[in-house]
Amino acid sequence: MFLSLKNALGKTLGSTFRGLLDSFSGASAAYSLRLLSGAYSGHALRVRRNDNVEVDVGFNGGSVSLSSPITNVSGEPVYTVNYTDSSWQFTGSAFSGPNSANTGAFDFGGNTSTLTCSLDFDTPVLAGNTLSVSFTVNSITNSGVISILPAGGGSPIAQQTVDSTGSKTIAFSNLSATAVEVAFGFTSTSSSINVSSFQMSATSGDTAATTLGAFMTELSSSTDLFVETWYDQSGNSRDAVQTTTAEQPKLASSGTLETDANGKITMLFDGTDDDFDLPSTVMSSLDSVSAFNVCSTTETGSSTRIGLGLSRSQGGAKRHYLPVKNSGQFFHSYDAQFAGSAQKLADADTNQHLFSSVAGSSTAKGFFDGTEKFSKTSVDTYASNTAGGIGSTNGGSNWQGDISEIIIYDSDQTSDFDAINTQIKSYYGIS
Repeated sequence: MFLSLKNALGKTLGSTFRGLLDSFSGASAAYSLRLLSGAYSGHALRVRRNDNVEVDVGFNGGSVSLSSPITNVSGEPVYTVNYTDSSWQFTGSAFSGPNSANTGAFDFGGNTSTLTCSLDFDTPVLAGNTLSVSFTVNSITNSGVISILPAGGGSPIAQQTVDSTGSKTIAFSNLSATAVEVAFGFTSTSSSINVSSFQMSATSGDTAATTLGAFMTELSSSTDLFVETWYDQSGNSRDAVQTTTAEQPKLASSGTLETDANGKITMLFDGTDDDFDLPSTVMSSLDSVSAFNVCSTTETGSSTRIGLGLSRSQGGAKRHYLPVKNSGQFFHSYDAQFAGSAQKLADADTNQHLFSSVAGSSTAKGFFDGTEKFSKTSVDTYASNTAGGIGSTNGGSNWQGDISEIIIYDSDQTSDFDAINTQIKSYYGIS
């Protein structure tokens, strides 16, 4: 009996994982919140938190979950301070910012025995991290207390007595709550202190977190997460990317991961401007393409909304849209003009569905939940192609609802088409 080990992506080494792409190889691009291949060792997503800190998210147990590992942190906050209390008096040069020495000195005294003099942080120092404060005490009468205060006020997170002169460095490790303020207090009204060379530093804002769940709640219990990159699992590095923060789909709202009707993790598109850009290399042309899109809509009315656009140019350029939601119906559009090429797949509803299509140079077929809905054997040539996108047509007709998985083949997959549909439907519980 051998012991199985888990790697950083949460897969089990020594056991054989086979995903959809292992059985049906050759995908041009593949995006999912589940692991699609045992050979794929990359990440699922790159996500952005409310405070603009970004991390890569791996797979745990074959899918994205709260236990998914996080790596490659960027955008950590720069910890600075604001002087907000007029009783904090300066006699030398102004404080020059984080991690730089202040050559001036300042005096303050204890008019009361409470915390009276403080510095507010521009950016909170998150729970689990270390905040270091250093200074030189030139003179002191009686004793004082330096405290770290939490967001929303209340009792100090941590405290340290200051009762002697000399250089001081106090590290407040593993903060139990988010810190927003450092304060000096005193044991009596006769206390006073003269301090110089004040410095403050902190660890990066998220290094304490090692999983997606911890990363999400580290800032607050109501954090939103947004997706910057949906990584391509095909092995072709054709990642779907959205660098404009306002246009990034949501992975979590108010501290809760987005889920589909069956409880599987998904991402939410707002119907206004959320989408991803696809590289033009996803398709060499539209003459031969097979595509699969697992999604649902929250808007079933008259608005035009696009789930997947393999060619996004407007006007006479050829295109392959899957699906199009328009006038309360789902369509597949595969040609230059929507009016002439759109074929109805079903009446629109809010259930999760699998939209799939297979097309060649003279044929096009559309499927709804694995059932063929149309077959056209006489279509205009549609070889021209531009960069595609997920969730819109070049910044318009934005999808409103969830998108969970998109797989694209730059080839006619007729021979495996039914089997691919069946596998996807089985995983997502689509009837």
